[in-house]
Amino acid sequence: MTSSTNELVLAAVMEALALMQEQLGGIQSRLDTIDAAQAGVTDLEPMLETLLSRVMDGQASTRKGMESIARVAAFAHAAAAGNPAPLPSDLLADPLLERFRREMPAELQFADRALQRWSGEAAKLSSLDLAVILTQQFEASPTETVEDLALRYRMAAVSRAELQRRHLAVPQFPEALPERDKSPTAAAKRAEHLAALWRAGPSAQLYGEAELAGAVDVFEQLDAAGEITAARIEDMHRKMGNHIADGQRLTQRLRSAFADDEPPIARDGPKR
Repeated sequence: MTSSTNELVLAAVMEALALMQEQLGGIQSRLDTIDAAQAGVTDLEPMLETLLSRVMDGQASTRKGMESIARVAAFAHAAAAGNPAPLPSDLLADPLLERFRREMPAELQFADRALQRWSGEAAKLSSLDLAVILTQQFEASPTETVEDLALRYRMAAVSRAELQRRHLAVPQFPEALPERDKSPTAAAKRAEHLAALWRAGPSAQLYGEAELAGAVDVFEQLDAAGEITAARIEDMHRKMGNHIADGQRLTQRLRSAFADDEPPIARDGPKR
């Protein structure tokens, strides 16, 4: 080859290399774009999953709310037909009914011993003391069960009705409720408070406390039966105080007479 030919070949090779380099640059640029897009999609996936989860939770919540409304409607229909009955505890505990719980009328007939007892006690209290207890009856407890919550609001309805009977204003409460403190510290503090109420003996505060209603029922039955000595009942009362301080309760399901030695105590978790 002549030198001129070599120069032409070299120029052609250099031009081809330049073209290849330009094409490789374009390919790399497109790869970078694809990678960036994939990274964006990767970042988006958790957000999409979160959104989908919220939508599904919202659908479940809506479905549950509709079920609650349907059940309330059924009870309302029965009441209108002359068959009134209190709402079941699990339904009354539904957060959807919070406004209703705070404004519901008192029951006209009390099948529950605790409501009978509280109705008589509320009628004897001063208006100020009753208003204070009503405020407490609207406060959530870290240790209450579904049954306790329902009874607490039924007691509050009795308190409201008694104040209204006296033509007095009922305390107003905020629309937004504070979140319930479910910590072990709060539960222990609540248990000690309930134990102190129990150990102090009969009082309006004791009779207006839903979580202690089962224990009060049992001891009233024992006292009325007259089959156990006063000393034995006093000893059982002391032991019951220890159980309460330990976080145990006599639930509504176990409101029966004590066994030979120990009361049938059940440990309840917080309301679900």
